[in-house]
Amino acid sequence: MGYDTAIPPVRVSHGMLTQSSNQESTVAAGGGSLWTYTSTNSAAAVIATGYFTDAERLGMRNGDVMICSLRTGETSSLQVITIGIVCELSSSGAQLSSVGKLA
Repeated sequence: MGYDTAIPPVRVSHGMLTQSSNQESTVAAGGGSLWTYTSTNSAAAVIATGYFTDAERLGMRNGDVMICSLRTGETSSLQVITIGIVCELSSSGAQLSSVGKLA
């Protein structure tokens, strides 16, 4: 299940997380941009393979960090923050590697 591309993630900062600041890479952990994303989808959906179907077009790179404000389920009103790293970037989408979740 992909996300609604009409409401894409937003790049907050370009390269602030790396010492090379303005350089990006397509290798693992080569990114450094910070993104935010808000959705009514669950954290499990967001970290699924290929969820961000247009990640390359948006400019995401492997190693970019994304902070997501999400619900814990489709019908739940409980909100969570999930922090993930963009990985497995391809023309068909990107996966978030969930590194932490705050409830």
